[in-house]
Amino acid sequence: MQPVGTDNRSYAEQGTQVSRHNNSGVQITAYPPGPEKTFLVIGSPRGGTSMLCGCLHHLGIFTGDESKPSVFEDKRLSKAFERKADLSGVISDYNRRYPVWAFKKPSLNRRIFKYLKLFRRPAIIFITRDPVAVASRRMHQQQSGDFNSHLRHVLKVYSELSSRVARSRMPVFYCSYEKALQDPEAFVQSLCEFTGFTDLSEEQMAAAAEFIRPEPQDYVNWCRAEVAAIGHLDGLHKGHLVGWSAYRHRDEQVELELRVNGEVQTRFMADKQRDDLKAAGIKADGRAGYSFFLEEHLRQPGNEIRICVAEDGEDLIGSPYIIPADEAAEPSSPAQSQ
Repeated sequence: MQPVGTDNRSYAEQGTQVSRHNNSGVQITAYPPGPEKTFLVIGSPRGGTSMLCGCLHHLGIFTGDESKPSVFEDKRLSKAFERKADLSGVISDYNRRYPVWAFKKPSLNRRIFKYLKLFRRPAIIFITRDPVAVASRRMHQQQSGDFNSHLRHVLKVYSELSSRVARSRMPVFYCSYEKALQDPEAFVQSLCEFTGFTDLSEEQMAAAAEFIRPEPQDYVNWCRAEVAAIGHLDGLHKGHLVGWSAYRHRDEQVELELRVNGEVQTRFMADKQRDDLKAAGIKADGRAGYSFFLEEHLRQPGNEIRICVAEDGEDLIGSPYIIPADEAAEPSSPAQSQ
């Protein structure tokens, strides 16, 4: 299905249109012009991005060659973001094959904004969910940490995304997860207007509205089986980031991602022996610890250190960690991790 209708007014002129959506949980800053465009769905992990991308899928919008129906995250483009060398090639391939397509991966939000210029006529769809609900879901999944730390993390994610969206000066569709649940039909209608997919059958509209429901079972099963990693960043000791991470329902080791001031530095495995984890029943063989040497140039006072599950971008408890002045000055060497 091709999008129809093009609004040729300026973004400023279109801004007056948002008043029509004031009571629906939707705010539109501008309508993306032209028949060719890319929709970038952003939000917090466990914050409704899968529901929204599923709606786009049911409206006939392509979400990637390796996009699973449970979460609609394209592994092909996600891997290209990690390799960087393949990124423009994958995006160009999708542009060639589809006039309109969409992508979402909450753990890549920052990198999406970093490489915005690679996308063809990008427009943002920014979904938010009740922060208390997201924090509760996050704490339940990780089974560790206090609620307030999870809530602060969620609020920080939304604050950072809001700032990046404001600086991007692109057309934006702001929407509320809770409002979408209350009136799926109205939400789908607003989404159709923003995307330009206004010439759809009643069956397509109904399928998109039907998809809007709280955490469908296949999504819950995916969270339990595919992700559901728990863990902790204990801190910085003699130049080494130490902590642990383990899957709740899988035997293999967790791959972690190190980010410094928002930039991905490297990935490593949580596979060091920790007898305390074995004794606590967290990991049967105890191989879930990590001790990663942090190079001196990354240990500057005030640097924000994040240890995330590479698979979904979820921070471990204790992450982010801000380097204090006394720890940044500690003499250390990689040999100490042996």
